[in-house]
Amino acid sequence: MRRGWSASGRAVAVATALWALAAPLSSAQNTQTPFGGFKHDASQPIEVSADSLEVRNAEKMAVFRGNVDVRQGVMRMRADRIEISYGGTGEKASSVPSGIPGAGGSIDRLQAIGDVLISNGKEQAEASLADYNVVNGVIELTGDVLLVQGGNIAKSDRLTIDLATGTAQMKSEGRIQMKLQPNQANN
Repeated sequence: MRRGWSASGRAVAVATALWALAAPLSSAQNTQTPFGGFKHDASQPIEVSADSLEVRNAEKMAVFRGNVDVRQGVMRMRADRIEISYGGTGEKASSVPSGIPGAGGSIDRLQAIGDVLISNGKEQAEASLADYNVVNGVIELTGDVLLVQGGNIAKSDRLTIDLATGTAQMKSEGRIQMKLQPNQANN
């Protein structure tokens, strides 16, 4: 079971997500929607906590395992394992957390594996995998993606979030499924 969801709550969320999109979106396999709550300052420091840490200096990688919790400003990412690639020098890259001994440069990418949860204010996304390109400010989630925004729920195979613009694009091999609550503010 994914963190933050009771068994009955998850069952209700999944069941309600099975509603097909209405009007022109109903046959879409690719849709773009605004998610202003995911927009944030990616230059803020990244804080990480986990049960264990393995540093691979030759690979410029830190592997955090067990109840991994990553925070950057108001954005939060949790997973079973998160691999952080560092060493980049791009001006948009975030500084390496001081807890990574021997790490120089800045963080290029975070890859979250297993039971992934990303939240930021009213938006929350769940998936099997997430790849956060810190330099470009883009998060790509794959594997049973479930996006919840207030009472609105969307399900797809893939979700790409652009943190600079606050927009998200959903793609699916099959159909994108949504349940939209009328008269509800999205932000």
